[in-house]
Amino acid sequence: KLLKEKKEELSNRQWNNKAIGELYIPGSVFKVVTAASALEEQLLTPDTVVANCVGGAYVSGVHISCWNAGGHGTMDLQNALIKSCNPSFIAIGNLLGARNFTNYFEAFGLTDRTGIDLPGEARSLYVDYDRMGTVELASSAFGQTNKITPIQMITAYAAAINGGYLVTPHVVDKIVDSTGNVVKTNAT
Repeated sequence: KLLKEKKEELSNRQWNNKAIGELYIPGSVFKVVTAASALEEQLLTPDTVVANCVGGAYVSGVHISCWNAGGHGTMDLQNALIKSCNPSFIAIGNLLGARNFTNYFEAFGLTDRTGIDLPGEARSLYVDYDRMGTVELASSAFGQTNKITPIQMITAYAAAINGGYLVTPHVVDKIVDSTGNVVKTNAT
């Protein structure tokens, strides 16, 4: 019985689809979601100065570093994205506030499975509004704290660049028979 269980475990590990079945902390790639949320709320424009990065920021007594320990200086949204400046996104998260941030996190499809037509899709782990303190908001705004799947991140990016439409990803768009007739079409 032990050998059978070990073989099953190894088989599951071998065939696991990491893009849909494993969670990760997205980090800086998440900053697009925070930026898009703030733009949608009309809290800023690409040219709005969002922070003066000195290499880090204190949030409720907790020091959060920027990857550039020397700081970036005065940052507008556009440069905050280009330079991936954590303190700038802490400031943007602050502008959004916990309620807006968690609402957009959900709107970008990050609180539920995408519904992709593959088995084994994992659910995300995230800080919901009721548990979102200032430190959690700060770290979430630049892509730390929450765990999502790569397919969720891809789906959120697609929504950010296609006018805000959240679509269900599919492996196959449509199936055609040998004569070219469409047998099945996956709806988005």
